Amino acid sequence: MSVKVRLSAMFQSATGGLKTAECDGETVGDCLKQLSEKYPAMRKMLFDDKDKLSGYLAVSVNGKSQQGDLATVPVKSGDEIYPMILIEGG
Repeated sequence: MSVKVRLSAMFQSATGGLKTAECDGETVGDCLKQLSEKYPAMRKMLFDDKDKLSGYLAVSVNGKSQQGDLATVPVKSGDEIYPMILIEGG
């Protein structure tokens, strides 16, 4: 199974400039964990101190925004994941 992960500029700095990475997994969580293992600099961007997906992370799969527990959102071969870090300010 091959799932594509589209990487914004923020993530590209942690992957040596890759715009797209591929992973194998059955859920968004599986795929992002694989990426953080392959590119350790992504770990702090994607996961909190308890190894859960960060609360500041938004994800779309095939262009549709995902809600709820992102780690359990299913994916299949050919899907595209687009992780985004939400920025707060004021």
